[in-house]
Amino acid sequence: MIGQDPFYIGCLKEIGSIYQQVAGDYFFSVGAANIDDNKTTRVSTDVVENHLAKKVAPVKTERIFTDCGTESTTWHEEATPTHEVEKICNRLRI
Repeated sequence: MIGQDPFYIGCLKEIGSIYQQVAGDYFFSVGAANIDDNKTTRVSTDVVENHLAKKVAPVKTERIFTDCGTESTTWHEEATPTHEVEKICNRLRI
């Protein structure tokens, strides 16, 4: 199981808002983080696919827990199949 959440760090002159995307595996107690100037779905999927999933492989991740922010889910059922996080979970069989 993975817990994931972005949070606001602060504001840098000439860059703007800075966010840290954090994901941690509950079983192995390992984590991954990424700092970016936005908290979009692209950043959310990058942390799971390119950082955390590789650290815990070959163990299968079964669930990702989030706070249901727009970067990690959508409230509209018809949009779920096209959401990037949904696509990455399907590809990684989560």
